[in-house]
Amino acid sequence: MNVYLSHSTALLFWRAWSAAAAIPLHAFHDLGVADASLFPASLFATSGVLCNEAVRSADVQSVMEDALQSLACAGPVHSSDASPAASTNDSASCSTGAGPMPSQAAAVMSALKEVARSQGAGPLHIMVARAHGTRNSGGLMRHRSPVAFPRQSFIKVAPGVFVCSPELVFVQMAASLTRGGLLAVGYELCGCYPLGEERAGALVRRPLSSPRRLAAFAARASGLAGVKAARSAAKQVLAKSGSLMETEVSIIAFSLFSQGGLGLRAPLLNEPVVLSNSARTATGLSRVVCDWLWPAERVVLEYDGRDAHSSPQQQAHDARKRDALRIDGFNLAIVTSSQFHHVNQCAELLRGVARSAGQRSAALKPEHLPRHMALREQVRKHHRTHFPSRFRKAHP
Repeated sequence: MNVYLSHSTALLFWRAWSAAAAIPLHAFHDLGVADASLFPASLFATSGVLCNEAVRSADVQSVMEDALQSLACAGPVHSSDASPAASTNDSASCSTGAGPMPSQAAAVMSALKEVARSQGAGPLHIMVARAHGTRNSGGLMRHRSPVAFPRQSFIKVAPGVFVCSPELVFVQMAASLTRGGLLAVGYELCGCYPLGEERAGALVRRPLSSPRRLAAFAARASGLAGVKAARSAAKQVLAKSGSLMETEVSIIAFSLFSQGGLGLRAPLLNEPVVLSNSARTATGLSRVVCDWLWPAERVVLEYDGRDAHSSPQQQAHDARKRDALRIDGFNLAIVTSSQFHHVNQCAELLRGVARSAGQRSAALKPEHLPRHMALREQVRKHHRTHFPSRFRKAHP
């Protein structure tokens, strides 16, 4: 039998897996927005059908325990050594294959253990093909869908265990989240957040998808609950957010004006820039990574927050980085944490950035303010709910 983890359980799994299968920070910075080599669908077998799914609680528990035992037998490995696994076709994915490549076993086992630990706080969400006469319980929530699923909807992470793909999870969560919450999930799936409290570090969470993949999947997922909201939101998600605050600023700045954002033209996030010889000589840096970059206009926006820039070493690096950008002729603007949370200051600062990038943006008028404040609150509430310890410490 097979278990198909879905909805919030699948989101929890991918969060844990992306941390356990972390990538080097420099790899994140060099990641192209169309580079799919790090995504789960490139590393595991995939399917678009539900097959021989476990329905009873006892069967689900048995499959999960067997999967963990199988992964434990694979031995300790390093997820950074991962090798891509070829996707199977839909019929082959129902066989009793070997599951993930051995180099992914540790990351999958860590994620499945996180799912098991969460069961006391809420039900396990699974997909089933049809009604089986079994009622949902406090520990197991069965989701039934009569429609056909697109290719690569389910990713086989262990023998007998499939997880709804990040793209399918995005559609599923659209049915229950606010617009701001859904955008936050999209940025998270397409970003590389830090592993711990500090932003600077050698490793970051592995990206799970890209805006293009989210949009393409939602376009094919006809008939699924939440798909219309997912299609609309996917168009507003940007790749490569590196922190919760980068996500919040991005959602507010680059979402449509009609939906509460400021409607600024989208930049590149966390994009590396190679410096000139003059800038290298003056700062000792060979390249810098820009939080938000409009390359053609040579405009850069940086976020300066207490959580990421408190150490003397980080402050010194930030100063050299800004000197290097100015030497090389970039128009540099900085938004601080306090400025972002001051609505009028934030709006005027970002409008100034837009003008520097050659865009005329609308002012934040009283009739627009309720939608704008609602979007801010939705994103903030989502982050406080899903990242409570980090968010509480970083943004009191």
